[in-house]
Parts: sequence; structure tokens; C-alpha cells
Amino acid sequence: MKVLLIQLRPDSETEQHELECFVHQSGLKAEDVVSLNVLEKIPSETDLNGVDALVIGGSGDYLLSNGDIPEKVGLVGEIIRLARGKQIPTLGICFGAQILAQTFGGVVELDEANQETGTFLITKKVEAKDCPVFSEIPESFEAQLGHKDHIMNLPVGAVNLASSVRSSVQAFTFPGEPVYALTFHPELNKEAVHWRLKRYANIYKLSADALLVMQDNVGETPFAVMVLKRFFEKIVKNGEFYPNN
Repeated sequence: MKVLLIQLRPDSETEQHELECFVHQSGLKAEDVVSLNVLEKIPSETDLNGVDALVIGGSGDYLLSNGDIPEKVGLVGEIIRLARGKQIPTLGICFGAQILAQTFGGVVELDEANQETGTFLITKKVEAKDCPVFSEIPESFEAQLGHKDHIMNLPVGAVNLASSVRSSVQAFTFPGEPVYALTFHPELNKEAVHWRLKRYANIYKLSADALLVMQDNVGETPFAVMVLKRFFEKIVKNGEFYPNN
């Protein structure tokens, strides 16, 4: 299997951490994943040659609502469009999910009052019962999150699969297509989030007390990790899609 991981990380440590977490939690082998940081290289259609799946990762450094890195966001959007046109299984995670939504006409807005940083409860929508990725996941499950931009309106034709108290769209897909987006981070476990929080605490100069409070709001999230594994098992390997086919 060949998976193209699109990254938008400005520092090498977080970039490498994201890649390692993704490989570990997805169950893939390191040699299965090719990473491309669009901050360093311009992606093109040839990057999709021989690719079995496209994944767009997150970024704690940029906000779509601010119009940050518009050229890079546009390049990622074009790769997503090309992959969708070729029916390449595609997964957007957090910032990647927001880019995916916006690319196809969805609305992403800032809502700091409902920021989610840490571990939060995700609840499936009734539509998720017909989804090969979510059908065997519990009705409610814990997941790792880190965002203050929210997907407010879905693209036309998209189906909302899950939500949380603070954010109405936690997962969506397009019927009959291998395209998924997750606001939460299925590639992060408790240990990984602790590392990530410490990293951003250093960057944003958070106090030790503030960091401890944030770390205390982090738990284990085994079912969120299962979502990632099931995407590769059901969508990529088996060629399934919503609704169950």
C-alpha cells in the first residue's frame, strides 16, 4: 500500500511527530507512507501516481478563518479535488478536514468560546449506522481534539456522521465516495497529546500550571484510533463507502 500524507507543519519536530503517530496508530508500515510538506514542496498531480490513499494532516499553527497561508491551502485543495476525481480514498484530519470542507463549499469559522483542546466525547449521528467506518464504533467515544476553527456548514451532499457538545461536525463523508473528514485526531493517543501540548506550551509560552491543567484533560482514546484503522481496512483495502455497499 502507498499512502500520501500531506503535512502543513512549519517545524521539523512536530512534522516528524505527526508522521510517526500516524504510522503507529494506523497500523501501516513506515515504508507505506510518503510524506509531503506543502510548506516546503509544491504538490502536483504526479504525486498521486500509484497512491492508494491520500491523507491531509492537521496544523496547530494556522487558521482558515484568518485566511492563513492561502496559497498553500489552495494547493492542498487542488490535490484533494484531483484525488476525489480519481476516486482515491481521501481522509482529512482536523485542519485537513477543514480544508476539505472549504474546498467543496463548506463553511469554516472561528469560535474560540467552543475551542476543544484535550479529550472530548464524540457522539455518532444516526446516519453513522450505515457507515463502514463508524458502524461498529460505540455510540459515544472519547477522542483527542485541538481546534478553535469549526466546520459550521457542510459541503452540498456531505453527510454528518458525528458531533460533540461544542462542535456540530466531528466527521463527515460523501455518499458513494471514499472521502472522509474528521475534526478529531484519530492518530493521537494520550502520550502523543501530552508531547504535543508540551511542544505548543514552549512555542506559545504557556505557564507550567496552564500546561498541567491542559494535560489533566487528556485521556485514552482507543475507539478514535479504531476509526483510523477502519478507514484503511474498510475504505482503502475493501473499497467500501457510505452507505454500506
